[in-house]
This record gives sequence, structure tokens and C-alpha cells, in this order.
Amino acid sequence: MSNFKQFDISDFLNEIKEPLFLMDEEEIIFWNDYSRDHFVDLPLEWEAWFSKPELIDQIQKFFEDGEVPNSRYFKSLEYKDGTMRRFEWSFTNLPSTYNSRFLIVKANPIRYMGENTEENFLIDKNIQAVEELSYMQSILNNSHDLIAILDEKGNYKFISDSVGEKLGFPVEAIVGRNFNDFIQAGILQLVKGSFEEVLESDREVAVDFWINRQSGERIYLESFAKNLLHHPEINGVLFSSRDITDFIQMDRDLQKRYEIENLINQVSAHLINATLTQPEVEFQFLLEKFGQFLHAELGYIWILNRETDELELLNTWTSRVDSQQKFVEIQKEIQARKNRLEKGMIKLVDCPEGKEDGRVLLLIPMISINKLRGVLSYEIDKKKLEHNEKQLQIFRQLGDILAGAYAGSLLTRRIQRNESLLATTERLSKSGSWRYSTQKDLFYISGGLAELFGLGVEPLTCEFTALIYKIDKDTRSEFVKKLKKSIAEKSQESGEFTIQHPTGGTAYIFYEIETRENFLNQGMEVTGFCTDVTHKRAAEEHLRLQSQILAQVSDPIVVTDLDMQVIYLNEAAIQLCCPETAATFRGNVDDLLNCQLENGEKGISRLMKKVRDGNVWKGELSVETKHTRNSPFEISIKSIFSENQKRIGFSIILRSLTDKKESEKLAARARMIAENSPAVLFQVDPNDNYRIEFISENISQFGYQSADLMGKRVSFLELVHPADRESIIGLRDSRKTDSGILSFSGEYRIKTASGDYVWVEDKTSDVKDFEGHITFHQGIFQDITERKNFEQFKEEKEKQYRMLASQIPGTNIFLLDKNRQYILAEGTNFEHWGLSREDFEGKYLKDISLTDREEVSEILDRVYQDQEVVESEFEFKDRKYHRVIRPILENGQVEYALSIIRDVTEEYLAKKQLEESEEKYRTLVEESTEIIFSLTDTYVFEYISPNVKQFLGYEVEEVLGRSFFDFLYPDDLDVFQNMLNESQDFLSENQYLEFRLPHKNGEIRVFNSNGKIIWDKDGKRRLYTGIARDISKLKQAQKELVKAKENAEEASRIKSQFLSVMSHEIRTPMNAVIGLSHFLMEDDPRPDQLENLKTLQFSAENLMALINDILDYNKIDSGKIELEHLPLDLRHLLHRIVHSHSFQSHEKGLKISCEIDESIPQWVLADSVRMGQVINNLVSNAIKFTEKGFVKIGLQENGIDSEGRTRIQFRFEDTGIGIPKDKAERIFDAFTQASSDTTRKYGGTGLGLAIVKRLVELFGGEIHYYPNPSGGSIFEFEVPFEVYQKQLEVAQETTHVASRSLEGYAVLVAEDNAVNQVLIKKFLQKWNVGYLELAEDGRSALDKFEQDMFDILLLDLQMPNLDGFEVAKKIRSHSNAKKANIPILALTASSLEEVKNEMLEAGIDDYIPKPFSPEVLYEKLSKYLRSRSFLSD
Repeated sequence: MSNFKQFDISDFLNEIKEPLFLMDEEEIIFWNDYSRDHFVDLPLEWEAWFSKPELIDQIQKFFEDGEVPNSRYFKSLEYKDGTMRRFEWSFTNLPSTYNSRFLIVKANPIRYMGENTEENFLIDKNIQAVEELSYMQSILNNSHDLIAILDEKGNYKFISDSVGEKLGFPVEAIVGRNFNDFIQAGILQLVKGSFEEVLESDREVAVDFWINRQSGERIYLESFAKNLLHHPEINGVLFSSRDITDFIQMDRDLQKRYEIENLINQVSAHLINATLTQPEVEFQFLLEKFGQFLHAELGYIWILNRETDELELLNTWTSRVDSQQKFVEIQKEIQARKNRLEKGMIKLVDCPEGKEDGRVLLLIPMISINKLRGVLSYEIDKKKLEHNEKQLQIFRQLGDILAGAYAGSLLTRRIQRNESLLATTERLSKSGSWRYSTQKDLFYISGGLAELFGLGVEPLTCEFTALIYKIDKDTRSEFVKKLKKSIAEKSQESGEFTIQHPTGGTAYIFYEIETRENFLNQGMEVTGFCTDVTHKRAAEEHLRLQSQILAQVSDPIVVTDLDMQVIYLNEAAIQLCCPETAATFRGNVDDLLNCQLENGEKGISRLMKKVRDGNVWKGELSVETKHTRNSPFEISIKSIFSENQKRIGFSIILRSLTDKKESEKLAARARMIAENSPAVLFQVDPNDNYRIEFISENISQFGYQSADLMGKRVSFLELVHPADRESIIGLRDSRKTDSGILSFSGEYRIKTASGDYVWVEDKTSDVKDFEGHITFHQGIFQDITERKNFEQFKEEKEKQYRMLASQIPGTNIFLLDKNRQYILAEGTNFEHWGLSREDFEGKYLKDISLTDREEVSEILDRVYQDQEVVESEFEFKDRKYHRVIRPILENGQVEYALSIIRDVTEEYLAKKQLEESEEKYRTLVEESTEIIFSLTDTYVFEYISPNVKQFLGYEVEEVLGRSFFDFLYPDDLDVFQNMLNESQDFLSENQYLEFRLPHKNGEIRVFNSNGKIIWDKDGKRRLYTGIARDISKLKQAQKELVKAKENAEEASRIKSQFLSVMSHEIRTPMNAVIGLSHFLMEDDPRPDQLENLKTLQFSAENLMALINDILDYNKIDSGKIELEHLPLDLRHLLHRIVHSHSFQSHEKGLKISCEIDESIPQWVLADSVRMGQVINNLVSNAIKFTEKGFVKIGLQENGIDSEGRTRIQFRFEDTGIGIPKDKAERIFDAFTQASSDTTRKYGGTGLGLAIVKRLVELFGGEIHYYPNPSGGSIFEFEVPFEVYQKQLEVAQETTHVASRSLEGYAVLVAEDNAVNQVLIKKFLQKWNVGYLELAEDGRSALDKFEQDMFDILLLDLQMPNLDGFEVAKKIRSHSNAKKANIPILALTASSLEEVKNEMLEAGIDDYIPKPFSPEVLYEKLSKYLRSRSFLSD
């Protein structure tokens, strides 16, 4: 009992929420609930599912010697909805006390597949373990996701490197710490979820938090935590996080940006709909609205005055009554940041004098046409500011809107003003404009033109003839001609006409005509402009008279009218400008004389405009003409007046200053050379304490005036630094001779006028009189401060370089001069060399060198002669060194050679190892069984491994740079195109692909690939990198496997169909044999006849048992048997079966007994037929194989399972022949008995126990065999039953002591077999049936049913014309309810499972199998006839 309990772990296995099944040596014996609920059932024979021969060998080895398969197996299961899921299958031995071994096969979600994605794939666990560990570690180290494991107290057990990086601490500083430590330190800030919530749940819990880094940066982590404290490997709480700071910040920024844009749109709409004649009113509204939005205290709108370039205040707003407005300070802040504001940058700065109280100033530029038009400013409390400077950049739109609105208001005012000015200008300038409509033949004239023609001062419309006839006749035709020409040729025309002035006299009118095509109405638009030039004609006449006088002047003279048009040039002016063209020149004076003014402007006409304010302008300018280069002139411009003192033009007189300027230039150049020379000339008297006798004016560079120093008789020593003065005095005293004090030169410091000291260097000589006495010292001195500073800097740098060179690890620096002498030697390798820097410095290359002297000397020749940088490597004392010798230039010549020697031993070894590693991996790639490739985003091959030739016949060069689709099999192109159309990012969404590629020889190969998106080393380009495997042979094997499966299924179907047909054909004649034998035995036969009849009956029943066993096993094997759940009394069932075998047991002298536990419920839910079949087979076997002794059947309750079902143990014990130990394991096999002798002696098919085993498993149990210690056999199994709780009203069976009788009942029998008709007729007549009708087919049965009333119908299911099902359906649909409800019993040689569903559909009440016994026939008839009689009563 205990052994059996130990094995019964089905409840435990059903708790596992992953696919799992249990198998013995022959078949799959258990399939857990999770698998049955979610996946399609597996075949019973496990060998049919494990299709890998090597795996099957490992499993069979397990059943032989107990060695569990040490492999990982990959295979998919089919969900009930048809989808597939791939699993990794593991194997576990199930310990048991039985002789048989059992293997648990469990599916695991795939963690890592290596490089193989085959459907039916087997790998060795040990080989894979290292690869998987390395792979998972690489993922953790390089993943952007953050992984952490905490124990139940919240201490970090494990974290990935990325967690430490996010927290800003090394990994070792975090592991072992509690997460609450980081919360208390303010580093972690929980936002959602809690650690306690994770501990209390077995589901994933969202836990989000902020990380406050020491740098001030905040990071938002979205995390999911799961309690895995009970997980055997993790034993902790697993946190998986990712950084979504950008997403959170972007969401906030977008919301703020939406609010700002919405407000800007409202203001923009308001300004569009407003009248902008008074912008101050509208601007005040939006200034207040945005101030409230920003929680500001003060707001200003400043407008930039274009003329003064100063800010002028347009609007102000405040939210506080007591606020202090500081216009000047804010103006200064804006002016200080004007350059940035002009670029459109919004600035956020501290308020003037407001840094302590935390207020900031927001400056928003108002830009229009790329120019700053003004500034919008707000003063805001920092605590109330909800936006950073970057977010506030959107307010530039507001500034642009304000600038545009303000510019629009100015434009509106300007248009109104210009319209008024235009009319005034036309009247003042005596001009006007007109437009002629060719369609209407009308002139539209302005007010100015109307006034010229004496038609009033308002604009008006005139007919063509009315205006034309206003023109004098001699000029009229010329005007009409030019008007028509302009219209015809769309050209510009001009001319003059005369009219009679209303006040008297002739007026000269200059006109211009222009014709354009009007694209709006597809017509012609003719416009014109007229100007009264009467006064101009008079002025020109007067100017010509004046010019005759000016012609006598020898200087160039040019005369112009008031419009700067040249009227006259004298001969000198013609020669100056251009002798060939100037005499006939007519045009603007600027085209004749080109001059540049002092303010950078060009054009002499600009000076002539100034003369309008006065009468004369005189000055010096450079003038250039076509004939004369740029030359200096003295220019005099005067106004010319008419007789009535009205200005009518200008005269320009030019006097050349070339000679004067050249003289001045020479003098200035000489003065400049003296004054700008850095060398100061001096002469001092050494006998008078070095009094300054003379010093040049360029002493001013030191802040002194030459005249002051000489006039005040200053001693030169007064200018010298006190320390240097003492040195000079010492030299003076030491250099006294008979001829005087000798001069000397040197470097010293002098004091400038500002009090600073500068270094100077002098060069002095003696000045002697005629007698040879030294009277003066004279010479020059100049500033050498920069040189002295550089020398000091150079000295300091040299010290720094020495110190730096002596500290660089593994590096030495040597400096050699042209003579190959070591000037400097520093570094950190001396100790390893056993040398010091003193061994080199001051020595020559010939004295000491680390390598061959001749080799180094040749390198130095290249450095000095060719200015070449030479690199080399050498070995010294077992170390590798890299040497670089480069030239050091001074004044373009190589003066020194700098040698840098670096210890590269570690780099050399690393490089060597890298080369060896590259070679190893190159060989691995080239010899790989998979093609390694990389594709760009455009599906172009970036890389392909060399073994592509092995699989496809192409060289690498033939593939690189070409598209993947160039090689794809044409029929697969459409499939890929559809996939590309359905996916936005095809490569990242499709890791696994399968496709066909033609070999270069034309052969079609099938490949599958596994790849993923990676970025190149610069992070700029995506590559789809993966492997492709040739699965052509696998595909072929799969096709053959599918074909084999279809053939097997077809063979199984044919077998089932054959057995069904044979069963029906055998049962029909057997019905007559068994039925007639029963009939004859009840007819009181003679003893010799009875013996023969019993033999006949026994043989027939044995034959039927054989047929039934074969059919039952076939149904069970095909999975076609489903158990019913109906109320069952186990005691009653057991007693009936034992009673049926009592005759046989008594005949053999066996004692048969039953022991039933009283605690077993009376009623359970089960399939009584199949449970009876199990008990009957075991009891029958026990009696058959037992010659003496006893047969004992026992039922024992073993408690309640987790689902509330009662577990009942069945035990069958006999003292029969028993089973040899070596045969015990195979007794449950189909068609198997202990020995051939047993078969010959006892008969049987060997299917009984196989059927029992399958049925027990269907009931959820497992049968076991044990040898009986006292001889014989023991069979045990345990089955869970649901207890039937409802109170049953079970009618007590009436024991019919009296003879069987069907008197008074009418029976209709439909049976096409004549023998069966005779048999049934004999039985029914023997039982005194009241009325009997026989029908030979379905049609005849329906006809006789219509003619009479019957109490019951016996219906054969397989009949000609109409089969039994059709007959039953027609009867059930009869209009007469009484006839439609007649009991119908089916007579068939088919099994109940085959016809059960069709019987229910047709409305057939019950089933009598062929061959039938008289007891079964009478029992069924009496049951339904009694119930019908009861209902009738």
C-alpha cells in the first residue's frame, strides 16, 4: 500500500503549470492537466513522438540500466487553436519500488538556444552549459535593461553592471547593502509599488522609482519585480528595470508645450481679428494674459527705435500693487544680451538686484524679417517658474507674433499717411498718373494730373477723346502713336507734349507709358506718368548761358540741373573724364565722377544734396573717372540761380591735389619711420651723472616726452631700476680711464611714465672730442621685455618638461644637438636599464647608446638632413621598446633631435595574442557549418563568411555589395514583399526567417536564419547580423516524415474499418448460433443434447469474447473510447459479476469471495460498462488460471484527494499458476501471455490484461502485478471517483420467479436477416407476445408502423431502402404524439461507441448488441414495456 501511495504523484504533477508527461518502457501513461487543457494530445507510443534515433536510444538505455538521458531536446507542441510553441525538454527519473522504470519528461521555456533553431534538435547539456553561461553574462553586461536580485530583507544579492552605472556606485559598493539605505540617503525615491507588495504576491508587481544621482541628474526607472524566493536557483526577489527618463520628461514637456501653444494660438487669433491702429490696447491684453500664465510679477513690452537704436517702453503690467518697476536696470540687461536676442534666443537671467530673493527675468525677442523689433520681458519668482530655458524657447512664436502685429500696425499707419502724402506730392511736384482701359476706352487720372489739365484737383475718369484733345495738335499725334506702340508691343515709351495752361501760356509735359499683361483678367494694363517740366526747360536755357562764362576757367567744371543730370562740361572736364565720350555725355553726375565720401558712401550727388541747405560746399576728395585713376582733388560745389534767384542747378569745380599730396606723403613717411622705430636714440654725458643730452621722440613709447627729458636735464640713471642702477654705477667706477669713462652695453630695466618697469638692451659707443677725450656716450636701446619673459617662460617650461618626462610610465626622452651630444635625458626606464640620466647628459652618442651606434647615427642623419620623423623598434634587456626621433626646428633649421622611447612589451604581447585569437576565430568562421552574414538597412550584404562558396558556390566578392533579393528564389520574392509591406521595421521584428536560395549551379537550397539588429562601433548605422543554416536535407526528411505519418494514419483507418466490417459480418451469424443454443437449452433437452449445446454455447461465447477483445483494444488504442460519468453502485456491480462466474468457480471447486470496505460510498460517478469490463476480465482470468484454492476480490477506500474525489483500491488475489518473474513485465502487452503452453492449455488472445491496463489508465489509475507469496497472482490498482451526492430513488429489482411473459404487448421487429428474424420470432412467441409483426427493410417497417399501434420497436440499424437511423428519425417526427414516443431499441452488430452519437441524434432509446442473449433481450424489452405501461396508466 505504501509503495503505491509513494508512486501516486499525479496530483503533484497536475500542479505544474508547464507541459509534462510520464512514460514507461512501452508508452506515455500520464499527461498532466495543464497539457490536456492547452495542447493537442500526444500519441501513446512515445517512440512516435521522439523522432531522433539517438534520443530514442538514450531513452531505451534508461529503461534498461536507469541512466537518465543527458541531453537537451528542442521540439514544439501544438496549441488547441493550431498555433505552435517551441520548448526545451528535460528528463527526470521517477523513483519507484516497482520493477518497471518511469521517466518524467518536462517542457521548459527556451532560455537560450545557441546557434541552432531546428525544430527537432538535440544537444549535449555539458557542451551547452558553458556557452549558455557566457551568453547570459554577455547579455547582462551589455543590455540596457537593469537586473537586480534582493533577498527577503531587501539586501542586494546580485546586480548587473548597468545598475551600478545608473546609481553612480561600483557594483561591489551596492551588493550586500539594503535598498532602504539608498532611500534614506535620498538616492532612491519610490513612485509606484513597494517591496512589501512584491513579497506578498506571486505575480509580477510594477515598482517605479526616481534615482537622484550625486551629479544632480535624475533618472526614472520603470521596474517589474517578482517574488522568486522559492525558486531553487534564484532564491530572491528579481527586479528588471529600464530607464524611461526621456519618455517621462518628454511627456511633461509635450504637455507644457501644448498649453503654451494653445495660449499662443488664442492670442494670435485675437490679434488677427483686432484692428491694429492702436496696438498698445491689444498688447496690454496679451501682456496680462501671458503674465498670469507664467505666474509673473511684472511685464513689459519694449520697442526698438530704429533711428536711435534705443529701447522705448510701449506697455507695462504688474500683478502686485507694491511692485517696484526698474526700467533702467531691465534696459541694461536687454542691451547686454542684445546679440543673442537678435539671433532669436529666449534668455532666462537673474533679475537686476534680485538674486537674493530668487527672481528671474524672462526675455523674449520680437523678430520680424530677421531683425530685432523689440523685447517682451517678465519678472518671475523662481519658485513659481514651471519651465526651463529650453522649454521656454517656444515663446519665440509669441515674440514673432507681436513683432508682426506691431509691424502691421506701423504699415497700416504708413499706408494711410502715404496716400495723403502722394496727393500732396503730386500737387507740389506738378505731376500725376493715369491708367488707360483698352476695353472701355477710358482714362483714369489722378488728382495731380487733373490739376495739370485744368480739370480740378480730384481723381476722375475721362473718355479717350476728351483727354486727347486737351493736348496741343502738333504733339498730339506723337503721343497717340507711342500709346498704340506701347499697347501693341507691351513696351515702355516716353516723350513730351504741350498743353495750354489754364492760367495762360504753354506748359511742357514729360510723359512715360508702360503696357503690361494683366494676368487676372487676361487683358492689357496701360499706365502712365506725367510731369510738368516747363520750369526745367527754362532752367536749362539759363544754365547754358552760365556755362559759356565757366568755359573760360582752366580747372575742370561740370554743370548739372537739380536732378543731378549733367548739362555742361568745359574742355578741362572733358579731358579729365574721357576725351572720346564726355563731350556728348548726358546722364547722372555719379556715372561721370566716382568718389568715396568719408562716411563710406559713394557718389558726388550726395554732396550736392547738402548744398541745397546752403549755397556752397568745399572739401578734398578722391575722384575716379573712366579716363583718370583715383586721384585727390579739391572740390567746390555751388548752386546756380536764375534771374529771379530760384536755384536751377549746380556747378562743380575740381582742382587737382596730386603734387601736394605726394609731398606730404614723403614727409609723413620719414616722420613715421623715426617715430615708429622700436630703437630709441640717445646721447648722455657720463661726466655729469649720465645726464640726457639728446633722446629721440619715440621715447614716447615709454610714456615720456623727449623735450621734457632734455629740457629738465634729467639723468638717465633716474629712469633705471634701483638694483640695476647700482650695477651701472659699479661698472662706471671700474671703467674710468685717462681719456674718460668708457662706454659699456648691457641689459637692464627702466621705469616707464606709468611706474612699470620694462627690460631694455642698449648698444653704446664713445663720442670723443678732437683731443681724444670722451665727452658723451651715444647709442640706441630698445624694449626686450617680451624676450626676457619668453626666456623665463622657456626656463620654467624646461623644468616642467623635465619633471613630466621623468614621471611618464615606461617612457624616456632624450634631446641631442647637432654634435650628437645628449642635452637632456629623463624618464622612468633607467632603473630597469641599470643606468641613470647622468650616464647620458653631457655625453656623446659615441660614448653611450642603447642600440647599435651606427644604426642610430643613420637615423639622426635622416632627421637632421631630411627633417624626417623616424620610428623604429628594438629589444633591450628582454623588453620591447618603440622609438620615435623627430626634428626640433629653430628659424627653419633643425637644431635638435628629440628621441622618445616607450616600453611596449605589454602592447606587443597583447597584439600577438590578438593576432593569434583573430586567426583562431577566422578559422572558426571559415570552417563553420553556418553562413555568417551582415545586412544593411537596405538589405545589401555588408559581410559574408568565406564558407558561402561551400553552400552556394559563390565567391565572397560576388556577394558583397549586392542585395539579398538578388539571390532569393523568385517564388519567395512575393512572400517577402508582403511581409515587408505589413511591417514597419521588418528586420528588428523578424529574428527567425526561412527562405530558398538557388546554388550557383541552379540547385535550390532551403535555409533558415537567426539574426538581430546591432549598431556599428560608431553607433551611426544599423546592421542585421546573423547566421544562415542549410536545412535542405531537414526539409526533405520532414516531408518524408509527414508522408510516413499520413500512410500510418491511412493504414490505421483501413485497419479500423476492416475490423468494424468483420465484426459486423461475424456477429450476425453468431447471433443465430448463440441465440438458437440458448433457445434449445431452455427447451428441456436430453442430457446428451444438453452436453452438446453447452459445448456449442461455450465455443460461440469464446469466439465472441475474442472478437470483443480485439475490437475493444483497437478502440482504446485509437483513443476512441470516452468514459461516461453516470451513477454507479460498485457493490451491486461487483456482486453481479461474481455471481455470473459462480457456476464456473463452483464447477472447478474454487472459493470466490468479496471484501468491501464499509466506508466506500454507495454511489459514485463512473462508466459502469468499462468498470465492469475491467473487473470481469480480472475475475475471469483469476478463475481461468486457478485450478484449486481461492479467488478473492477486495475494495478499500484510501482517503480523499485534493479535488474531493474518493480514492478506491481494487485488489484481485488468486492461488493459480502465477506468472514467472522474467515474464511479469510484459503481461500487460497486447497479444502476450506468460508462455505458449498457457495459450494452448487455457486459450485466449492475450488482450485481456492489455485492455484492463488501458481502461484503468483512462479511469486515472495504474494497475500493478505482484506475485502471491502463497502462490498465484495479485493485481492492484487505485481509481479516484466522484461521490454522487443526490439521493437516488432506485426501484428495487423484482426477481421474476414466474416464467417470462410478454402477453398483451404488440411488438414490431425490423430485421433484414432471415435467420435473425426466425430467432427473434421464436423467443418472442415463447414469451407469449400479444402481437408480432416482422419487416424485412426500413420502408416496410414504416408502412406497418402506420397501419397498426405497437408498444415497442426492435430496429436493425443496417437495412436496405432505409436504414435504422432514418426510420427512427421519421417515427420521432410523427404527427401522432403517442406513436412518436414509442420505445425504439436498436439491434446491431456494431459497437456502442461507433453508433452512440447517431443513436442519440435519431432518438433511439437503447441498444441490444448482436449476438444477443435471451436474458439481455428480455431484460431490455420488459424494462421499456413496463415503463410505457406505467406512463399509460
